[in-house]
Amino acid sequence: MRSILLTLLPGLLLLSPLPKVLLHTSSKNSAWIIDSGSTDHMTFDHGQLINRKSSTPSVMSNANGTFSSVVGEGSLSLSTSLHMDSVLLVQSLYHNLLCVAQITTILGYTVTFWPNHYVFHDILTGTTIGCGTRRDKLYYWDWAPNSEVKGGQAFTTSGTRPKGERDKIWLWHKRLGHASFSYLKKLFPSLFSSLDVSNF
Repeated sequence: MRSILLTLLPGLLLLSPLPKVLLHTSSKNSAWIIDSGSTDHMTFDHGQLINRKSSTPSVMSNANGTFSSVVGEGSLSLSTSLHMDSVLLVQSLYHNLLCVAQITTILGYTVTFWPNHYVFHDILTGTTIGCGTRRDKLYYWDWAPNSEVKGGQAFTTSGTRPKGERDKIWLWHKRLGHASFSYLKKLFPSLFSSLDVSNF
């Protein structure tokens, strides 16, 4: 079953086909899901928002017949390079949603999707801003708050850094669905400063 969120206010459209996992779960999941169908970032967790304020009241109607209220909005940062304003607070959601349209138009980033992963890049500098993997038919933001790739250094899921450039390259090779090493060199050139693609 897929659900469609739609506000009843003119001028504010939140349209997003949501997989069943977003609506039917026993507990809330603090993970952020990349949503190419919504027009706004949304969270259920008011504790993540800074500069929180009440928003114009709106009600969203789900395809399954339930209604969701937008009770506020605020700002939050998932990393030093990914700061978002006007994140809507929708407490009935079970997952947090990152809006692709906001990331590309407001922040000026590109988003490239592959079958098993995605990557955000700064459109002006080409810097990698973030990436994540596809799990259960959804694309997840994989970096914990305030951790990010700096100078091509990869973080493991536990938050610790692997030892050695070769290990970092292999980690990204696996995390990005066994991406080719020549592609990894384009994404993370600093990892290959002392290594060549032919070394793998």
